[in-house]
Amino acid sequence: MIKEFIVAGVGFNDILSLINNHSELKNNFKGFVDDNVTRKKNCKIVGKWKYLKHKKYLVFNSVCKNYFLREKAKKKLDGYQVKFINLISKNSNIKNAKLGKGNAIFDYVFLGDNVKIGDHTIVHNNVSVGHDTIIGRNCFLAPGVKILGRCKIEDNVFIGSNTVITNGVKIKKNSTIGSGCTIYEDIKANKRVFNYNKLLIIKNDKS
Repeated sequence: MIKEFIVAGVGFNDILSLINNHSELKNNFKGFVDDNVTRKKNCKIVGKWKYLKHKKYLVFNSVCKNYFLREKAKKKLDGYQVKFINLISKNSNIKNAKLGKGNAIFDYVFLGDNVKIGDHTIVHNNVSVGHDTIIGRNCFLAPGVKILGRCKIEDNVFIGSNTVITNGVKIKKNSTIGSGCTIYEDIKANKRVFNYNKLLIIKNDKS
C-alpha cells in the first residue's frame, strides 16, 4: 500500500501521467516540491524545497532524461530526512525482479526472472527486460526498449526509444544509446551511440 507522498526533483510531466493513470497513486499524491513555484503549469506545487524539512512524506526523485539533473536533485534530497518509494504501474509485469529505491516503472513493462534494478532508474512504457539482466542506478530506458537476457547496464546509462540490446551485451557507465539502435556488442564507458542510415556511429561523450 502506497502511503501519501510528494514528488521533488525535475521532469514532472511524465511522472504526473503515471500518477494520474492509477487511482491508488493519485489518491495518495499530495503534490510537487519546486523552488520556482511559477514554472510548473498544471502541477500542484505544495511548497519549495525547504518544505521537506518539516515533512517526512515518502518522496520520489522525478523522471528526467538528463541523468545529471536527476543526480543533482537526488543529492539535494539527501540533505533531508525523506524516504524514497518505487512507483510501479499495475499494468506492468515485474515478476520476481529486485528493485532498489526511487524507481519508476511505467505502463506495460515486462521484467523477466532475476532482473535487478538499482536506485532512481526510469523504465518507461512498453519496455521489456529479459531474464538475469542487471540495470544500474540512475538509468533511463525510453519507451519501447527491448533488453534481452543476461545483459548488464551500468550506472547513468540512457537508452533511446525502440532500441534493442541483444543477449549478453554489457553497456558501461555514462553511455548514451540513441533511438532505434540494435546493439550486438559491448559498449565502453562514456560513449554515444547513434543509428545513422542503419549504421551504428560510436563517439566519445564530451559532456
